[in-house]
Amino acid sequence: MEQKPPGCASASSADDLTCQQVTALLVEYVNDALAPETKRAFQEHLRDCADCLAYLRTYRATIRALGTVRYEDMPAALQDRLLSFLHTRLTRAPQSFPDGRDPGCEG
Repeated sequence: MEQKPPGCASASSADDLTCQQVTALLVEYVNDALAPETKRAFQEHLRDCADCLAYLRTYRATIRALGTVRYEDMPAALQDRLLSFLHTRLTRAPQSFPDGRDPGCEG
């Protein structure tokens, strides 16, 4: 039987979400924009997946930290680089966690 990394939940039924799906839904979850059924499945996944819960906590901490940065204080060149970087990151699927694990837990 295939082993999943510790703390990584895998989808076991049609209603369950994978780590990759949770990552893709993160923005909508934080903005409270998920349908009730999807939100329930998302929260159930977080109960079983320490990695995704840690990722959510880091994401929220990043939002809080960036909330203290004023856009006007950034030089124009840095603003352009940051926007380009974020656009690239947000428009492509996550490839892997820093330690090489697959965010979709397809491993």
